[in-house]
Amino acid sequence: MDNLNTVIDLQEFQKKKDIELATHIYKDAEATIVYQIKIGAQACYYKLPEFIWGFPLIDPHTAMPLLIEQLQDNGFVIQQTQQPRTLLITWSLAEIAAKLKEKPSKISLSSSQSKTKENSDIFDIIVRKKIKKF
Repeated sequence: MDNLNTVIDLQEFQKKKDIELATHIYKDAEATIVYQIKIGAQACYYKLPEFIWGFPLIDPHTAMPLLIEQLQDNGFVIQQTQQPRTLLITWSLAEIAAKLKEKPSKISLSSSQSKTKENSDIFDIIVRKKIKKF
């Protein structure tokens, strides 16, 4: 029984480390998005790092789907690029509306409002931590 308990403890420890790694990767992507919003961008590229100090090597086949799922859950439009480990993250309301197959006016902003207003609204949401976390 001690061997089985040891195996279970190791699996739980590994699962905890995987969650910590996924959280760290998501926070890094979020920081990139916040920076891009501050400079007025509507989209950005995010490259999944090959390693992060203090964590085991990152398996892109495991980490990318988790990151994509989390970002999509938070309303971002995600496209995988031809470059390995690279995502195109979009938060433009027009892109989101196209993805949802709805008109942009149904989402929120009228056409008379500027893209700066759109970016500041999204920035407020991110900064106020209304985005779901792991």
